[in-house]
Amino acid sequence: MLLLASIVTALASVAMLPTFMFITSRLQHATIGSAAPAFTECLTATFHYYQTVAHMALGLSYDTCTYFGSNISAKVLAASMGLVLQMWNQPHYRSGTFQQDMAKNLRNVALPGTGIPLSLLCRFRVTYVMYLVLHPFILMAYTVARATRVSLTNKPTSSSKATTPKKTSEECSATECYMMLLTQPKEWFPYWRLNCRLASFHAMVLDLRRQQTEAGCGPANNDGTPIGVEGKGSEQGQLADGDKEEKELLPHPPNGYAMEDKFTFLQEADAAGVPVSKTLTIPGLVIKDRNEEGGMGIHFFKNALNGGRWIIQQPLSNRDDIASLLPSPCPLSTMRIITASDGAVDVVEGTLPTDMDERRRKVKCLSAVFRAGRVNASTDHSSILFDVDLATGTIGEGTTNAHWYQLGPGSHVMRLQASPSFSAHPDTGKEVSGFAFKDIDDMKALVRDAHARLLPDVPLCGWDVAMTKEQGLCLLEVNLSCNFFNGSFDKNAYFKYQDQLFSLLDNSYRSMKHTAVSPQASR
Repeated sequence: MLLLASIVTALASVAMLPTFMFITSRLQHATIGSAAPAFTECLTATFHYYQTVAHMALGLSYDTCTYFGSNISAKVLAASMGLVLQMWNQPHYRSGTFQQDMAKNLRNVALPGTGIPLSLLCRFRVTYVMYLVLHPFILMAYTVARATRVSLTNKPTSSSKATTPKKTSEECSATECYMMLLTQPKEWFPYWRLNCRLASFHAMVLDLRRQQTEAGCGPANNDGTPIGVEGKGSEQGQLADGDKEEKELLPHPPNGYAMEDKFTFLQEADAAGVPVSKTLTIPGLVIKDRNEEGGMGIHFFKNALNGGRWIIQQPLSNRDDIASLLPSPCPLSTMRIITASDGAVDVVEGTLPTDMDERRRKVKCLSAVFRAGRVNASTDHSSILFDVDLATGTIGEGTTNAHWYQLGPGSHVMRLQASPSFSAHPDTGKEVSGFAFKDIDDMKALVRDAHARLLPDVPLCGWDVAMTKEQGLCLLEVNLSCNFFNGSFDKNAYFKYQDQLFSLLDNSYRSMKHTAVSPQASR
């Protein structure tokens, strides 16, 4: 199947060359600015994309996938897309298989202007292969439409003087835009999907290693526990006498990916002394409609503490300085902070440090976004996403990704929408940009400590930090296939980290996949 997918991809890329040449010629005519990549550069990059996707779909080595040369970001993006075909039916840490997880998470997301849920593209292998083939052409079509819209926007009217328009973030050449979308995009969506692929591959490799070790054919820690699982001796049980208090705070999850379960996370965090939103210690709830009768309109919720599915908590409210920036009523509005842990590299190599301070030093904060909730919304998933400077805590420019969640027919179909920009909250007109979170250092310390204590073996974590009246700073949950929400971050360092991990994981996976124990053996 992988071979068939690769052959189809290669043949389709050749068959569609005339279309590519036509669209790229349109890119040349739609160019805004002077320093634009040439036709041949776009064509070469596109063929390198197909080569890279086919290379990984065939199960060839990540390290020998060198078509993009020194362009690490382009390699990581394309290679991880091809890797999906290898992970397709493999077990997933939060869903049955990787394919099922993709379908579940993309069911409420649509490519802007289409209204079509992206889950349809990953329903079957063949539809995903078709998407891989069409991906560059979708980017080209978007680029042409975007360049045309910008050109029309900046075109002076007959009654006005021809002036040089103010340069904006969108005002680059069409060919530059295409190359950026293909090799290092700005939008949040490709990074969310890349983070999902990394977390899934990382968890899959660790899970396979555990199974092989338990079967007696894989590497282990000094005390015999599998690499990737906290050791009983070398990792936690043999700390010096002076570290006994610290030892009592160390968590003992089977692996960090267990934290994806919200109840497990809350329980483990509370046991480790990490401040989280509190769960009510009641058996359950009975919720009745005020007007229904005859046994209708009544609902029972059994608390997860008592073996049920539901985490029952008291609602939390924004503290006063946060509430002053927001409309009323509005939801609890959180800070999304992304952290990266070098412990994810160590755990694959079997060298996860035992010292908590060292684990903390290996965790870095990458980005922060304040999700300013909209009026009458239930959660801050409906919000304006304001970038936050990690060094100073100062709020910068805001935007929204709501146009990615417009499904079905409507006025949004066949309409190109650029991400809007905000400095004030649109529901109140109050200026939000420029506000500084004075406790940004406390937030960073909180998430770094939580990452080091609870899941040092997980590469990237997205933390929802609440700033509340009732509990002060606390964590609501952690997201392991995390979303940057258009926050700014060091992309060069990010892609180097991704490249290092994909290389390490691919080598480890290739060395294990032909042994007697398969990833599905114990499922």
